[in-house]
Amino acid sequence: MVSINPSLVLVSIIQVIIALVFSPLVSGVIKKIKSRFQSRKGATIFQPYRDLLKFFKKESTISENSSIISIFAPFIVFASYLSACVLFPFLGFKNSSGYDLITFIYCFGVARFFIALAGMESGSSFGGMGSSREMMISALSEPVFSIVLFALSLSVLSYNLNSMLSSGWSIPGILLSISMFIIVIAESSRLPVDNPDTHLELTMVHEGMILEYSGPLLGIFHYASMLKQFILIALFVSIFSPNIENLVLDIFVKFLLFLLIVFLIAFIESIVPKMRLFKLPGFFFATGILGVLAILIYFIK
Repeated sequence: MVSINPSLVLVSIIQVIIALVFSPLVSGVIKKIKSRFQSRKGATIFQPYRDLLKFFKKESTISENSSIISIFAPFIVFASYLSACVLFPFLGFKNSSGYDLITFIYCFGVARFFIALAGMESGSSFGGMGSSREMMISALSEPVFSIVLFALSLSVLSYNLNSMLSSGWSIPGILLSISMFIIVIAESSRLPVDNPDTHLELTMVHEGMILEYSGPLLGIFHYASMLKQFILIALFVSIFSPNIENLVLDIFVKFLLFLLIVFLIAFIESIVPKMRLFKLPGFFFATGILGVLAILIYFIK
């Protein structure tokens, strides 16, 4: 008989609530900082909440060429990221769930598969082009993501995400933090890999896949994208923050590091243009080299 730890369930519920409530706020803060760098007033940081509310009030329309997959895909993508949210304790509480990083990576893989499938389901040329580009970027970024997490697992000799908390606080961790930060940018579909604010169909990647969606289904996709970004930043903070015994101080330091990452993302988007698609392989190759060097350092030690 499987025993259920009430404290573990409570922490997981709190983490999900925090992610659901604050993930749109993170997107709003990034847009606000970008507008300030561009000498604009910009929208309020609560604009993403208003956008989601607007989507959920409208009626959904889908392509006549689509199947039932187009209806279920947004919910599967959202549920996949929600599942990933409870697989690592970003609040500072270590749980005994035993979920490993492979499960965490699979959650992202399932979400990517169904969002790419949704892009092709519409029968739109822009959706198919966006799905093709998304899978190309996935083939480049996911191996690097796996290398970084594998290198971190070497430092603790475990695939358990609990064991990896604060494991990046080391010399090889400096190299891994750079690689991981680039992965956060790439997986969040942000510059220089993708431009989330573009209105040009020919340059879209993530937005191209959901171009034919509207109403609540489109709102769920946007909400899932914000949730994914929040999870990736929280994962970065959980791994590369210092190990502090005092829980209150630990949460405070993680919060400051979280704000720093948000600021850096907005700053980079303000000064760096979108990279050409065919330059991305070299970009991710250089990122992967940093992870490989970190692994070599671990073996030498």
